[in-house]
Amino acid sequence: LAGSPFNCTAVPGVLHAARSIASGSALTLATAGVTSSLRVTARDIYSNLRPYTSDIFGVSAYPLDVASSAISALGGGVYSLSYSIHTIATTPNYQLWVRSRGDTPGHVVNSPFPLSPHAGPVKLANTLVDGSALIPFYAGAIVHFNTTERDSQFNVRKQTTPGIFATITVAAGPNPLASGGCRDASAGVIDCTYS
Repeated sequence: LAGSPFNCTAVPGVLHAARSIASGSALTLATAGVTSSLRVTARDIYSNLRPYTSDIFGVSAYPLDVASSAISALGGGVYSLSYSIHTIATTPNYQLWVRSRGDTPGHVVNSPFPLSPHAGPVKLANTLVDGSALIPFYAGAIVHFNTTERDSQFNVRKQTTPGIFATITVAAGPNPLASGGCRDASAGVIDCTYS
């Protein structure tokens, strides 16, 4: 043929979620109230990189609600997805789903991912206190109270390191009236005793 060989330009095919790859620690770890970020590399059905900025991906979590999510194109077919969760359910089995949206919806490779959500930092205003130490007691009596630590989203914080980690002092003005200690009773409950 006249003009042969011809120059041609090969371009990737349409987005194929089952060949697209998600990466980052936010696929398996999240903290309530804190934004988590992961990356997705967009590919076509033949695993060719799609160096565009128009593909759309999203995240969802089960049984958690994703409080917010956002996507931004980093270039070269790589996208940053960020999300946050607020309320942690009581089930031990959480999953994070990463999906493409638009003309070719589907899950990325290995989605859903096993997710381990954690409560955020302690917020003292949300921490619950109960027990006999909260009612009038007699001098020399041993009294107990429990605190249940909660984060800013009211999630119970799970303590992982048992042992004495705090001391308490009951005082009237500058003079201490009683002293004692606290221990981790597990499951976010702190058991304190003083006399």
